[in-house]
Amino acid sequence: MTVSPRYQPNLGFLNIDEQQRLQDAVVAIGGGGGDGGEIARLLARTGVGCGPKGEIRLADPEVFEVENTNRQTACTVDTIGSNKAESVGALIRRINPDAKVVIYPEGITEDNLDAFVEGADVVIDETDYTHAELAIMLHRACRARQIPLVMGMNIGFGGLVTTYLPDGPSFERHLG
Repeated sequence: MTVSPRYQPNLGFLNIDEQQRLQDAVVAIGGGGGDGGEIARLLARTGVGCGPKGEIRLADPEVFEVENTNRQTACTVDTIGSNKAESVGALIRRINPDAKVVIYPEGITEDNLDAFVEGADVVIDETDYTHAELAIMLHRACRARQIPLVMGMNIGFGGLVTTYLPDGPSFERHLG
């Protein structure tokens, strides 16, 4: 396999087979704000979702507000009032036109949950934690499908990142 010049800087950190696995990975990200948008941007720069089987899925029903400009990757004066998932998707396409990006501008719902997680290699939960029902629904769907889930929580100027494996402790058990 020949590696595109776009991803050659990754070689040495990754071998060719690992780079191909990233390009063919399907990653579903619930939340396109601060952490979710930044994760999506970094994944696209690495080549995730750029292979023939790959995909980056973004779900977020919120729009950018002026107070998001201090910390959210795709929030600029031009995107205030725009859907976060759509804005992050547009940024990814400008960074890497090879990326296959699927947008869920309505966010994660009971109606689209199956399509959002089905076939994902990993799901990243950056949903709004004032809506715990979204996180519970997402975590349960991943566990039922044997999909690993990574969750990050901002705590002041710190954070917590946890990986939930299908056969490990559940989200509900971890957070009570």
